[in-house]
Amino acid sequence: MKGRFLTLLAVVAFFYGQYARAQEYITHTVEWSETIYSIPVRYGITTKEFLAINGFTHDVVLKPGMVVRIREMTQEEIFAKKRASNKNVAIKVDPVSGETVPSERQKVMIETRLKVEEPLPVKPTSAPAPAKAVAASSQAKPTTPAPQPKLPEPSVAKQPATHPDISIGSNGVVYKISKNGYHLVEKQQTAYHISKIYNISIEDLLRINNLDSTNIKIGQVLKVRL
Repeated sequence: MKGRFLTLLAVVAFFYGQYARAQEYITHTVEWSETIYSIPVRYGITTKEFLAINGFTHDVVLKPGMVVRIREMTQEEIFAKKRASNKNVAIKVDPVSGETVPSERQKVMIETRLKVEEPLPVKPTSAPAPAKAVAASSQAKPTTPAPQPKLPEPSVAKQPATHPDISIGSNGVVYKISKNGYHLVEKQQTAYHISKIYNISIEDLLRINNLDSTNIKIGQVLKVRL
């Protein structure tokens, strides 16, 4: 009886260890003036959740350079991270939306789709040489001009079109930058990236729009100028 109990205890300990090792977290490096209240607001979580996942109390003092947990990674994020590590490719995850941040190669591919296709200039071919008259005793017959070889058209490098009023976010989400001080929320856009492209903090964005969290809706108009 005692042997069976010890065997069961060993099995439970093994599976618990496997589960603990499988847990991975989205993390954040503390910067100057950040607190246990400002960091949760930035990532759209509550202060209570932030303290619980890090094992902190309300009197904890955060120091610059300290790495803290934000939330647990999903199974899709863990799988993508392991797959990238097997290929020696660094992967980034947006801590707010949970989406994978596109690599530099993916950004180039997205921008390539936005390029304007410009037609190549056609160089006119030279006029055929006049046929030589052939003298005949009875009647002069016109000769057919010899065919001229077609010259290859010179290749002209295409110049990529610039898009100063567009910002590419997570997973290729396109943000149209407004110049009138207001931003219209579109599909898959996040409050964190909106504050980033308009160069204001997430706290100021929530304050000037009277928002309690970073949850925003499609069609919502946000004030983005202080």
